[in-house]
Amino acid sequence: MPIYEKPVRLLLKDFVTKQNIAVRQIISRDQVISWFKENYPKIQLGTISAHLLRMSTNAPSRIHYRTSPTGDDDLFYQIDGSHFRLYEKGNDPLPIYINSINGNESGGQMGNSYIQDENLDDFPEESSQQTGFAYESDLRDFLARNLTIIESELRLFQDEGISGIEFPVGDRFIDLLAIDKHNNYVVI
Repeated sequence: MPIYEKPVRLLLKDFVTKQNIAVRQIISRDQVISWFKENYPKIQLGTISAHLLRMSTNAPSRIHYRTSPTGDDDLFYQIDGSHFRLYEKGNDPLPIYINSINGNESGGQMGNSYIQDENLDDFPEESSQQTGFAYESDLRDFLARNLTIIESELRLFQDEGISGIEFPVGDRFIDLLAIDKHNNYVVI
């Protein structure tokens, strides 16, 4: 639920308009954060950072956020960890997308898929052979779908289409940000 009259993704579009951001003009994360602090001080730094990734067409972590396949969330092109410019359709590589219905990825680049479902189909069945996860990301994605294995009422952080998977904190990422039954944050 938005704190203000508009969700953060639309406020980022307002930032571009009100700051007269031109094509190929480089903006910094700090500029965006300063604008939000001045105009929308209740919005947390992590939420702003997550939305910058969500709306950056080439940010691999955007697949963990609910993005619109219609291009509504294709606003920025990430130059490096803290600099962005406007996305130029036709000149820039195709945006990274994920189809959240069936897990098929589309777009110019591929990334790890994240599909939240309520079953344990991905849980390795017991057998005489040792089973496990090939990659850390496989374990992360499995736990994101099955947080109740850790604690019965644990749930993945969700806010305006931003999930707790690879949640940005400064220049680093939390693998999983969850919320317990007492509404406390849990970092995994």
